[in-house]
Amino acid sequence: NINWQRTPLRPLTFEEEMQRERMPVPKVSKIEWDRYSHREESFISSLFAGQHASRLRCTTCQRTSTTYEAFYSISVEIPTSGSADIYQCLQSYCKEEMLSGDEVWKCPYCKKERVATKQIILTRAPQILVVHFKRFSASKTQSARKIHTPIDFPLHGLRMDRFMISHGPPANGETANSGGALSPTTGPFIYDAYAVLRHMGSTLSGGHYISLVRDAYRGCWRRFDDERVTDFDPRDLRHADRLQNEQAYIVFYERVPAR
Repeated sequence: NINWQRTPLRPLTFEEEMQRERMPVPKVSKIEWDRYSHREESFISSLFAGQHASRLRCTTCQRTSTTYEAFYSISVEIPTSGSADIYQCLQSYCKEEMLSGDEVWKCPYCKKERVATKQIILTRAPQILVVHFKRFSASKTQSARKIHTPIDFPLHGLRMDRFMISHGPPANGETANSGGALSPTTGPFIYDAYAVLRHMGSTLSGGHYISLVRDAYRGCWRRFDDERVTDFDPRDLRHADRLQNEQAYIVFYERVPAR
């Protein structure tokens, strides 16, 4: 991190935060990314860091409060039975949800606890997108148990456009491929899978992890299981062994240009 020694920026005042609520999300997203990068800039962040906005809306006064944060992975809920695909999981992740009961929000405008809604808005796309399936479910009375639902996901051409906020056309003559890199705010947002992490077992405290990684140079996929390494073609796998089976835990995607 080449910026870690910089002096932290002062927190925004309430008035400044309220002023930003009146500004377009894409504009504030850029301002907040610059604030984040003031003390966070590294090779890792250039690859893995994206940005989302978490927006709370008071159901009484209808005013909002938005927090912009960098993320290095997306953790999505999965159904406990049946089947689903990654698009359904991402749709649920970005869906507006109601906060009530123990989750009521103290609205800064009403100065009271209010029922509110919360929504995640993706505002900046990473070069490497890491999607984590929440395969372990726990409650106050039960220990974590594994969810074995298979999640379907494409190995080529994952389209994230529907989940990204539109920033409009590039400004000041900037192109989507400016500097040879894909713009984090200009679509299309297309990703190809290059690795899948599997968890084999039934509990959070036990089990075995293996990695399945695409080797672009050799034109094949490789299975890394401790010291055992084998090559394979996903098209030749049995249905039960395919990359999208119930053991898939984390999927790594790399952004690619539009074809």
